[in-house]
Amino acid sequence: MSTFFGMETMRRAVNTNRTAIQTVGNNVANVNTPGYSRQRVNLQATGGYPATGVWTQPAMNGRVGSGVQVTGIERIRDQLLDRQYRAEAHVEGAAFIQYKILERMEDLYNEAPSDTTTSRLSDQFASFWNGWKELASGKDSQAVLLEQGKAVTDAFTHLQDSFQTEMDMLETEAELTTAKVNQILEQLHATNKDIAAESSGQVPNELYDVQDRLLDQLSSLVPIQVSRSPKPPEHAATGAEGPYKVELKLGGSETITLVDATEEAPQLLTLEDGMQWTVGDSNQPFTYNGAGGGELVGLQKAHERVGQELEDIKALAQTFAKEVNQIYAFAYSEQGGFGQEFFTIHLDDSGAFSHIGVNSELSNNPKALATARFNEEGIKPEYQDEFAEKWAAWENDKDNEEAFRDLLAFLNEADHYVDGKMIVEGNVDVAKEISRLEDSAAIIGKYKDMMGKLGVETKAQRDLTEASNARLANTESNRMAVSGVSLDEEMSLLIQFQHAYNAAARAMTAMDEMLDQIINRLGVVGR
Repeated sequence: MSTFFGMETMRRAVNTNRTAIQTVGNNVANVNTPGYSRQRVNLQATGGYPATGVWTQPAMNGRVGSGVQVTGIERIRDQLLDRQYRAEAHVEGAAFIQYKILERMEDLYNEAPSDTTTSRLSDQFASFWNGWKELASGKDSQAVLLEQGKAVTDAFTHLQDSFQTEMDMLETEAELTTAKVNQILEQLHATNKDIAAESSGQVPNELYDVQDRLLDQLSSLVPIQVSRSPKPPEHAATGAEGPYKVELKLGGSETITLVDATEEAPQLLTLEDGMQWTVGDSNQPFTYNGAGGGELVGLQKAHERVGQELEDIKALAQTFAKEVNQIYAFAYSEQGGFGQEFFTIHLDDSGAFSHIGVNSELSNNPKALATARFNEEGIKPEYQDEFAEKWAAWENDKDNEEAFRDLLAFLNEADHYVDGKMIVEGNVDVAKEISRLEDSAAIIGKYKDMMGKLGVETKAQRDLTEASNARLANTESNRMAVSGVSLDEEMSLLIQFQHAYNAAARAMTAMDEMLDQIINRLGVVGR
């Protein structure tokens, strides 16, 4: 055994505890760093003296310890908790996006009970029906009624424009989110290449943390499946984790590889028309069939839902205008007889429905607003059968425009009436009949159904979001309990390693004094 054997033992102890203190200091420094995993020094006793072997003869019972060494610095991470977090993150991401858009749609309708708001579509409906009731009661309120009709059409147009704006915003958000996904994929590919440092015996814990943080972000955007490279690089040190392989889940067991553990470039997402995505140069379509799907799928479903609501409100506007017009068409107008419209249905350049508006001829001349229904009792007996036939043809199929025009043409012939009296003076039956539309299942019933459906969907999506968020927060809490830095724990470790460092240094000093005694003082007696 060497004379300096004890000095070497204490040197190892000093260096080992210094490394441990440095690691504790690094943990403390990164206590607030997002995604940082606390690190731990792995200590192991070095081989004792004498060494084991066939030719080694023990000089005594047992062996003399030779100190301690650092076998590695590992980060504390639970891969199971990471998988649980990422499995829930895409569910929460999709649910949150859909909940926010449903909540936004509720805000646009603004149908919550209120004593101060009168701009809701339901309020405009009520004012419109009341306007016809006042007209039927004999009030000279044509101008007021036309303004109330315009308020209804403005409410419809505002909702249509708002829903279209929401769809445009969702498409813009989808573009930004797609770019964010691709940026993360590029960064993951770059860190995979940097992790090639493992082949030189290094364990780049900070790069592993960067990757895990990127994967956490990516998992909230798209559904992913993550695995480490099954074979560590040649000459990799113990604790090397290897590069990541990231796959895009399509539902079930189907996946598309986005980032491979090789040098190949990542497969990026491309946003196509109609809120659809393709992957890579092969343009493989990304269609997710499972629950959740991340913010990207959430945006797709939200866009589809707003589009459905836009079509529903357009259909309701058309039904509303058509129901009123069909009744108003039987009111006699001195300017055009029977068949006049109260609302005008406007079409776009492609011939599709655009919006509704009050007939401009009525807006310019409110006194032209008619309320008297045709004089059915005044139709001559010889024309009664023809009238009944034409009325039944339209009554049985009110969408039959030809039958409707044929009926109006019959009613506009003065010869079909006794003494040419097409109406009875003072008749207000048209106003009464239109006011009764306030109980219409096709208008008010349909609108109530739309509001009920939206309310149920919003509550269900809110419950799903809150439940998923709670599970995600619980998993994150468990992860932090494992990987997070506890200052109390680090301080206790700091004291522990500091005392060990001081003790090793003191033992080294004692051995130095012993050697000094032997070297400088032994054999000087009698000189």
